[in-house]
Amino acid sequence: MQADADLRPLLTEEELAEWSSLAEAEARRAYEEAFWERFDPTPGTEPNELREIWQQRVQRADLNYGAEGREGHETDRGRVLAVLGLPDEIEARAPEGGVPPVEIWRYSRGAHVGEIRFVRAGDGYRLENPLPLSAQAF
Repeated sequence: MQADADLRPLLTEEELAEWSSLAEAEARRAYEEAFWERFDPTPGTEPNELREIWQQRVQRADLNYGAEGREGHETDRGRVLAVLGLPDEIEARAPEGGVPPVEIWRYSRGAHVGEIRFVRAGDGYRLENPLPLSAQAF
């Protein structure tokens, strides 16, 4: 995993455009550090607890949701897991009547309350409906 690859799902469109315009690795690292400083729940102390949670979620996504030659955090399920955390419930529905398998993640707490549906596509799952993911959802 690239050092900066996992930050992208947390960025708004404007932040992503700004980050993408940075050509040098050092500038991107500085941007990432400044980003995490803004979301540090205990500024001036080590560690940044939210950054550690993010890194743990990305690792879990990479372990469980890699598909089609992509790391887990680059897949739809991996991005959702990294941003929203583990769902309270996962329901897997078998294929039925020409409908591909579906996985439903349910959240009853946090920034997103409700269901998120993933439909089987290739050797992974794709998000059925667009879901705005950013640091605000994290």
